[in-house]
Amino acid sequence: MTGRVDKKVGTLRGCASANIALAILLGSLCAGAGKALAQDSRTALPEGKHSIKPFHIFGNIYYVGLNDNTSYLITSPQGHILLDMTYESGVPHIRKNIESLGFNIKDIKYLINAHAHTDHVGGLAQFKELTGGKVFAMAEDVPAISGGGRTDHRNKDGKEQWRPVKVDEALKDNQTVSLGGNVLTAHLTPGHTKGCTTWTTTAEENGRKYNVVFVCSVGLSGIGINTGVTLLNNPKYPAMADDFAKSFKFLKTLPVEVFLASHGSFFSMAEKIQRAEKGGGAQVWVDPAGYKTYLDNAEKAYLAEIAAERASSR
Repeated sequence: MTGRVDKKVGTLRGCASANIALAILLGSLCAGAGKALAQDSRTALPEGKHSIKPFHIFGNIYYVGLNDNTSYLITSPQGHILLDMTYESGVPHIRKNIESLGFNIKDIKYLINAHAHTDHVGGLAQFKELTGGKVFAMAEDVPAISGGGRTDHRNKDGKEQWRPVKVDEALKDNQTVSLGGNVLTAHLTPGHTKGCTTWTTTAEENGRKYNVVFVCSVGLSGIGINTGVTLLNNPKYPAMADDFAKSFKFLKTLPVEVFLASHGSFFSMAEKIQRAEKGGGAQVWVDPAGYKTYLDNAEKAYLAEIAAERASSR
């Protein structure tokens, strides 16, 4: 009887040990799966975003970004400037694109951006680590960049949106950033963010210099104002409507020949790539009419939104 009891106890103990081991194994597998999922969320590009083959745009300006989220490399023998780094998950794609063009990321000396949203500065911290480059940003966007997006007016819960980055130099409106003969002027064009920055420079192609613009963002929904963000009486950004109006007024005065922007869709990038590949060359990027059309359409949408918000508040 005792022997039988001992045998049962031994069996039960064995089962218990097996169950514990199984539980540990399953827990380990689940933890590993959870870790893998967490890693995937940081390393995988958002749905609909993907890398495209890098290409020469104009003069010493190259495209190294994604299918819509732009990233530009402005080169010189003394070092390069990188404008926008897209998402953190976009960093390996941009790095590969830069290197496939024959450039060394260690030669990137300056890191600049259009505005403080994760699809433009999400990869900034990693690129600063990879290159040791100096970070420039418009003063009005510095709190958001250095705070990981916690102060962004679209941020409802105050959570960190990207890895915080120390800004090396806060820029003022019309301040220039110069490197190796490249002179880029930072224009404050607020509305989309408080420090939304439109950059201008010149680039030489076939012995002629052209005025180049990298528009930050203006307009509605996919064009600039994010869905669900009100223009009037916005408690997190009371001056938003007025800021957009000032930006439209200023942007209309810029002398623009080569039209580029913070999203490829703004300047019909996909269509222009096809034209360039069919023999159009660098001249497809000369598009002052496209720049005017973009501003006109964006301003019409802005005015319609203002009218709608005023009507709904009556």
